[in-house]
Amino acid sequence: MARSSRSATKKPKAAAADRFTALPLELRAQIASFLPYPQVAQLAVLSRPWRHIHLHTPVVDLNLDEFLYFAGAIVDDRTSLRGLLDDDALLGVRHALLRRAKEGSSVDVLRLVYSAGDPRVRRHADRIIALADASDVVLSVPFFGARPSRATAAAWALDVPPSTRYLELNWNDYLAPAIAGPGAAALRELCLENLELRRWPRLPSLRTLTLSTVNVKGPFAPAACYPLLEDLCMCHTNIEHARVDIRLPALKSLDMDDVDVSVPGDHDGSGPCCGDITVDAPMLEAVELKGTAEWTVEYKSFTLRAPRLRCLSWYG
Repeated sequence: MARSSRSATKKPKAAAADRFTALPLELRAQIASFLPYPQVAQLAVLSRPWRHIHLHTPVVDLNLDEFLYFAGAIVDDRTSLRGLLDDDALLGVRHALLRRAKEGSSVDVLRLVYSAGDPRVRRHADRIIALADASDVVLSVPFFGARPSRATAAAWALDVPPSTRYLELNWNDYLAPAIAGPGAAALRELCLENLELRRWPRLPSLRTLTLSTVNVKGPFAPAACYPLLEDLCMCHTNIEHARVDIRLPALKSLDMDDVDVSVPGDHDGSGPCCGDITVDAPMLEAVELKGTAEWTVEYKSFTLRAPRLRCLSWYG
């Protein structure tokens, strides 16, 4: 009887709950955002709660080179394009983003890696950027990807979506594209990395500009393009001019780390910098200048007019 009583009081143990599946949709979407987009899409087959998770993730992380197969083989002798592009899969991505747009499910961050020299890939990239309409857009061109020709790069315009306020371009020594589109006039932050800059995009609402490992060949006149600029940061950047004038009425912060101002061939290699710099910024509060371990911060002249300056840091 005792044994029967004990067995009667036993209850079957409940199956262990899927803690992630039990979470609210918004939190699950945040967690899924840490995965690349193809893996997020695969979650749709796990269970009903995950079925449409790719339509809700605030971050979309895509590498379009992963949709290119047999990249070492030339598949079109006329165009010399390499590899077979999975257009159907990319159209599926575009369809999902279009559905999100229609349902009002916004994308906060778009991270996109693609070979800019392949027109097939670039067409898909342009549509993905437009459909995502993300507030933050981070675009990278891989070093080993198809490289655009000089003529192609010079005529290339990148259309910024209406909702984008932060744009980052990591171009791996390519010529920077022109920045245009419906969101260009409203862009607030621009970060340019590893590229050659020959013409400055006109961005009237820009507040923050970061140049990292940039070779500036065009005229350096930020005031004409960024009248509202408040923060300017330049790091490991070459400005190929004998003189640089930084005259920005709204500038509050200036950070220059290993910035070479010189015309190629003008200096003898004893130091990286030999140009003249003039900074005229009535609202400027903080200036920080740094050299490198090998070089000191040296210019022919450095003229600073900043009546509101509170902090000046100069590191050799």
